[in-house]
Formats: sequence, C-alpha cells, structure tokens
Amino acid sequence: MNTICYKYRLYPSNAQEAALKETMAVCRLVYNSMVHERTALHEQGAKSPTFYTQVPALARWKKDHAELKTVHSQVLQNVGRR
Repeated sequence: MNTICYKYRLYPSNAQEAALKETMAVCRLVYNSMVHERTALHEQGAKSPTFYTQVPALARWKKDHAELKTVHSQVLQNVGRR
C-alpha cells in the first residue's frame, strides 16, 4: 500500500507566529504537568494514571489556569495522548 505524503511550508505573519509559539508553550506546560503527575504517582507506588483518567482533569486545570483557555480542548487532549 502506497501512502501519499504532502509537505507544506508555512509563512506565518508575526502575529500568527506569536500565536503558534504561545500554543506550543501551553501544550508543553500540559505535557510536562501530565508527565510530572505520572512520575509522582509512580514514585509513591500508586497506579499510574491513564489517558482516560488524566484528560478529564484538563477541565479542572482550565478553571485554575486561564492560559489553557487559549488553546482548543481537542489540541490539549491530543497532548495527553502523546
């Protein structure tokens, strides 16, 4: 089976580039928080949380961290999947 792959080059404006960087920073924050939670629970000898237990926590995190509201929820869920 042959797979076709397309590559696109982006030329974002300065505002778009700043928005992309902000989105990546928020995604990095969420990823690191999820890894930290898994590591901390593992070190305590508790069962490590799964994707399905961590993703619902995003709604709670959004209430406490306004910067998470700037990124679409599906994007943050995809971060948890990775």
